[in-house]
Amino acid sequence: MKKNLALSNHYKNHQSYIKKIAFTIKKVQDNNFQIPLGFFDMVQLEIIKIMINQTPGIEVELLDYFKLEEKYFVVLYTDKYIDNDYVTMIEMKYPIRYQTITHQQVLGTILNSGFISEDIGDIILNDDGVINLLFITTKINELCYSITKINNVPVKLKIIKNQSVEIIKKQTRQIIITSLRIDNVIVPLIRGSRTKAKYKIDKQEVFINHECITSLCRKIKIDDVISIRKIGRFKILKIVENKKGKFIVTIR
Repeated sequence: MKKNLALSNHYKNHQSYIKKIAFTIKKVQDNNFQIPLGFFDMVQLEIIKIMINQTPGIEVELLDYFKLEEKYFVVLYTDKYIDNDYVTMIEMKYPIRYQTITHQQVLGTILNSGFISEDIGDIILNDDGVINLLFITTKINELCYSITKINNVPVKLKIIKNQSVEIIKKQTRQIIITSLRIDNVIVPLIRGSRTKAKYKIDKQEVFINHECITSLCRKIKIDDVISIRKIGRFKILKIVENKKGKFIVTIR
């Protein structure tokens, strides 16, 4: 209990997760069977690992289906991990002639339909009006019944039985910036101004590799994952400086 209290004090914004994980660990110990926790990001995963290391006899299996290293499906067990169909892939299609649906709109629609963040895995947006989503299998029928529109745009949901990563298009784009400072980088990502970028940083809405950014001078590098609240996540794949001294940054 004292260890969990210290953990809660250190991760003050994740106290509900800590309580849920502690309850599940106790359940796994008492019943000696495997329990899925759901999808967690890297910060939450760090908390889980700390708690597991403090609990002898409990193991953790991490499932990263799209290999994006952003959200993992977590399963706790004691003796041996037994593979199970915990996660299902959904294909969402919409008429792109209306408008482009954003990551935040997909996430917000699902959460507002009564689901929780642990139900929702990676969301991949493609250029052709197709969205690929990982979702917890036990609630997949409920999701397909609940979601018919996203931001007033009609969507059709289809369960994809073949969960091969090869069939997923990982959308990339390039931005051209004058500096690798984080405020310069997020301007095109939020389609706003430097003032709006500064506002988001001041409001602690910008994260690099799950670390909250408070300085405008922080510079990005290859493999950084930038998270912007209400906008989405972006991974830096490539940085090239051109002859004019500007940077061409490839992101996903």
